[in-house]
Amino acid sequence: MAGPGVRRFLGRLAQVVAQVTRVHEAEAISERLRRQVKMTSETVAQVSHEVRTPLTLIQEAAQQLLDGLGGALTKEQQGRLNLVRSQSDRMLRLVTELLDLSRIEVGRLALRRGRMDLKEVVEDVRSRYDPLVSPRTLSVHLEPCPSIYADPVRVDARIATQQGQG
Repeated sequence: MAGPGVRRFLGRLAQVVAQVTRVHEAEAISERLRRQVKMTSETVAQVSHEVRTPLTLIQEAAQQLLDGLGGALTKEQQGRLNLVRSQSDRMLRLVTELLDLSRIEVGRLALRRGRMDLKEVVEDVRSRYDPLVSPRTLSVHLEPCPSIYADPVRVDARIATQQGQG
């Protein structure tokens, strides 16, 4: 037979083991939740990127039609195209917000700054959107530009967002 001291010790040991088990279970649950949040955020980010490009093209096509590129439009056609344009603007803003939220959730919304040649940034944007703006006979002339210190990814994302909100 075990004495009272041994029984107290065994009782306390059982309590400690139970607490450690609960902590371990809580850590496992926490890790599963962290993985699920990360997977959800990555899925949201992927879907956001996949939606953004065609949405921007839809916006620009609607704007070109509104600008008369395809010929004269009736008032009803103009109204419908304005609706397409405004709703796609709204959707693009929502996609951008979702993307930023998913990056915040997984701690990825960090700036990685470096020197950027501003002229190269503008030329890159111009070349990407040239097929969309060339019918409007838009020309860009750049004087010598300074380098800037910024995050190229965020600059590009901001330009894309601004272009989409046109």
